[in-house]
Amino acid sequence: MSEPLLQVRRALTDSEIGSLADRIAQAQSIPDLLAVAVHGLYDTLLAEHHRRFDDFDRDNPLDPQRFRIPTIQWQALADAVTSRADQWGCATTIALDLVNIWPSTFDDPTVPDPTLAVIDRRPHQFDIHVSRDAADEIAACEQQLSLLAGYYGRASAQYLDALRSWQPLLVGLFTTRRGADTTVSRDGRLSLLVTCDSLTYAAIFHGWRRRCTGTACGATASDDGTWHESDHSTPTADHVHTPNYPFDAPQPGTWSFHS
Repeated sequence: MSEPLLQVRRALTDSEIGSLADRIAQAQSIPDLLAVAVHGLYDTLLAEHHRRFDDFDRDNPLDPQRFRIPTIQWQALADAVTSRADQWGCATTIALDLVNIWPSTFDDPTVPDPTLAVIDRRPHQFDIHVSRDAADEIAACEQQLSLLAGYYGRASAQYLDALRSWQPLLVGLFTTRRGADTTVSRDGRLSLLVTCDSLTYAAIFHGWRRRCTGTACGATASDDGTWHESDHSTPTADHVHTPNYPFDAPQPGTWSFHS
């Protein structure tokens, strides 16, 4: 069984980066790309210790936190990997994998930005299929933003928080980095379900729950103005309740990405 390694913390040489970039560009499948990206990088860092990635197993696991390379090199290699993955529509999922299994990073301003030739492998045509219900829900989301702007003002936190959370999700429907085919369906009030070639996710609206703003009062209210006992540890105070947003106002809230 291999002995635990001391932490490997160093910059890659130009030759090492060039070799990894060439192998990444030549990968012919997703498994091949992952093998090159993960095994190749760790084998490079382990070489000076006369070890390889395959020397590690469940009983002797490899800890990514014990390995560090400069942030600028990590990002350059990650860009090369995700660019290669664009051909198979899995750039997003592979990027998430790299965050979990690649080495950690450290900042070193003396390390130059690697110049790597990256080929654009995104599909030339992108197809998006939007169900009728989803189209109606997208329109409803836009209407919700208009209502928030009209009631609270365009400089209000209620409007700006909602806008900033919705816009990236809307633009994300048209990204070509998740494959050439995307289907959008309704997933409840002001929410969408998005299915791509290699990723399924939801854009979910989280509306504010109307509650009392009184000190130490956990009362909540329905849209019809009915107040209810607290459903958690905060007791309901015996006073005239004040809602955190008016009963005749549009519901504030934000959208978030769930995969």
